[in-house]
Amino acid sequence: MLAVAAMTVATLMSVAGPWVIGHAVDAGLEHADPAALRFWTLTFWRRRAWLNGSSTVSAST
Repeated sequence: MLAVAAMTVATLMSVAGPWVIGHAVDAGLEHADPAALRFWTLTFWRRRAWLNGSSTVSAST
């Protein structure tokens, strides 16, 4: 049961990338809102770090 839950979470996180990028463009760029763009960019980095098994995200990635 735990394996099924872990696979479900991993699948949802992997397909969330385009959705997160879409929100970054919509909220940050189209509305000229740098705070929203920063939020969605950090959200994308955290998602990528989680998928790669890293517990930290550095600005150099």
